[in-house]
Amino acid sequence: MSKRLGYTFYPKDWRSDDKVIMLNAEERDMFRFFIDECHIKSSAKLEWNLGYLRRILGHNKQKVERIFKVLCSFELVYREGDYVVVPSVINRLGYIEEQSERGKLGGSTKSETLTKEKEKEKEKEKEKEKGELEDPKVKFLNWFNDSRTKHLKMPSNFNNLTNQDRMNLSSLRKDYNKGDFNKAIKSFCEDKWWVGKKNITPKHFLDQDNFAKFLNAYEPTKTIGQKLMG
Repeated sequence: MSKRLGYTFYPKDWRSDDKVIMLNAEERDMFRFFIDECHIKSSAKLEWNLGYLRRILGHNKQKVERIFKVLCSFELVYREGDYVVVPSVINRLGYIEEQSERGKLGGSTKSETLTKEKEKEKEKEKEKEKGELEDPKVKFLNWFNDSRTKHLKMPSNFNNLTNQDRMNLSSLRKDYNKGDFNKAIKSFCEDKWWVGKKNITPKHFLDQDNFAKFLNAYEPTKTIGQKLMG
């Protein structure tokens, strides 16, 4: 009896993925569960079964829905009617099917696949050495602490972000560059009201409305809409 070709899991790809690295352990567990289910069922679309998810993951209804909402916010999954779609497995499932068919025709599928996998590992290793896949959360916190210390002349040791903070950071990184972040943090630390309230924290900085105000305070002649459009 022939078996369907399995899928390769790359730990380095998983841990260094720009979105996955922003998830906590429970969120990664649910996402990995969806990926495994897709490959078991040979489909990128799974039936949304809240009761089943609760039993498998060991969470109550509210927690399952909250974690799923986080995965959706990072565009790792999305709802389509009564189904959950996992976009990242679509291409992989197609590749597996292609390799399986080539194997049936007597092609050298195994050796070709191993070669491609080795090349991919080398490319990822080079990228990691260049620091291109540094954890965005850690990178942000290091930058925030350094910038806060520089502007306020006092030690700063923030070492954690909430789920909402991480989602806000992900959204801001899409719309703003490093220069914008540097300008916004400077305005933030120079704002007497925020300093007086002792609210110079990552949480208040990453609030999207606050960030826009801080940046606009640095460049008052330019609206945020104009800023995004260049």
